[in-house]
Amino acid sequence: MLFSTDPANSLTACLETNIGPQPVRLGPALTAMEIDAPGEFAAFKRRYHQELEKFLQTTFENFDVPFDRQVMERILDLSPPGLDEIMALVRVMEFLEQGRYDMFILDSAPTGHLLRLLELPEIVDQWLKTFFGLLLKYKLTFRFPDLSQQLVRISRKLKQLRNLWRDPARSALYAVTILTEMAFQETSDLLSVCRRLGLSVPVLLLNLVTPAGIVPCAPP
Repeated sequence: MLFSTDPANSLTACLETNIGPQPVRLGPALTAMEIDAPGEFAAFKRRYHQELEKFLQTTFENFDVPFDRQVMERILDLSPPGLDEIMALVRVMEFLEQGRYDMFILDSAPTGHLLRLLELPEIVDQWLKTFFGLLLKYKLTFRFPDLSQQLVRISRKLKQLRNLWRDPARSALYAVTILTEMAFQETSDLLSVCRRLGLSVPVLLLNLVTPAGIVPCAPP
């Protein structure tokens, strides 16, 4: 399973095939998909606001209006940047649990974006704890059953994802750089973050490099 959360639709351009948010079988041993991370998060927000509106129309017990209402309405707007991508990765974890594929390959966005993505699980985990605390404060876990179940599912998948990333027997990051000072600095930052998070980086690929003794073919 080859997948991407890059909004630039890099897989579609690279494979010259229309790859979308649903799995596309490209051959006997290759399936690809480009997950619509903003769409996943937008659907989550719609479900949340629907449940919140039902609650606000029926219950005001122990509810400080309008302050608490404003907090409840805006909490998703205050979510950490990149939460949409985490929700997209949660979908991939579901495919992993199904056991339908032997290998998963994430085609990431450029280095700066990837750095944020690697650190997101810890950030989102803290935000989820804050969100759970708010639901518990107003005893909303049973009033928002769909939302509560989804938050629990995201939290559980995040833990699985972090454990997977830290297991060198199951996962690895293959870094790609080019021979420029800026690219090397970005790659150095990436490797530092990987070391801190316990991610295995067994290979560093140097792109656009011609080994000594090989003469490039002249263009036709």
